[in-house]
Amino acid sequence: MPYLMIYYGFVLFALNFVLFFFYYIAYRNGEKLDLSPFEIFNTRLQMIKLVIIFTIPLISILVTIIFMNHSSALVTTLGGLAYFLYGPTIFIWSRGYKKKSKAWN
Repeated sequence: MPYLMIYYGFVLFALNFVLFFFYYIAYRNGEKLDLSPFEIFNTRLQMIKLVIIFTIPLISILVTIIFMNHSSALVTTLGGLAYFLYGPTIFIWSRGYKKKSKAWN
């Protein structure tokens, strides 16, 4: 079962990293794509959100690997609990996003 946690964490990391890479390419080529200042601002903040989203599965994988030699129930519980970090981190990100985006209104 712990190997399944590692596999799922890696897939979640990979999918979100690809999305991050798409945003990175758009951000880097902002002039060629004729992005407005708001679109550049939004792209940068979405990249930050995706870093949060793909870092949490890496934390879960790390926790799973560290406790691999313990009971399977403990390892899967601790690895799964890492995903509860999504709630507070995305909440903090969204508060910052709302504050910064008010300047564009």
